[in-house]
Amino acid sequence: RKRAVSAMATQSAKRANEGITGLFLVAGLASRFGGKLKALAAVGPNDESLLQMAVEQAKQCGVTDLCMVVSAATREPLEAVLGRRYLDLPVTYVEQVTPEWRSKPLGTVHAVLAGKDVITQPFVVLNGDTIYGIEVRAEHENERDRGDGLYGGTIFFF
Repeated sequence: RKRAVSAMATQSAKRANEGITGLFLVAGLASRFGGKLKALAAVGPNDESLLQMAVEQAKQCGVTDLCMVVSAATREPLEAVLGRRYLDLPVTYVEQVTPEWRSKPLGTVHAVLAGKDVITQPFVVLNGDTIYGIEVRAEHENERDRGDGLYGGTIFFF
């Protein structure tokens, strides 16, 4: 029994030191939003964008780097705002390419798979135009510290 508890404690300590990539889905042009990049819309009390607020919250929840899933249309405006470091976090970009036989991207799973060659650690999938709230941190920590090796539905591994 002591060995099992020790193994769980070691496993939990290793996970606590792992990084978590925030995989942000920001490839869409938001046709219902006038074709503008909704993630960059200034909505905060000090004109913060939706994406800035989401990244700040993700950082508070333990995200250590960012991977932005972009499209050909969203890459340039996002790179102009975020650069290679944003809010002190390293940023990489991957493109979700729409197949020739489609007029629209394939969807969320296809977007997530766009990051498979650059993500090397656990990651959380986040929509760039959604504010999740800092409360998710406590839920994540509770699930991480259970010691059973499983994270709840939002932390994934390739």
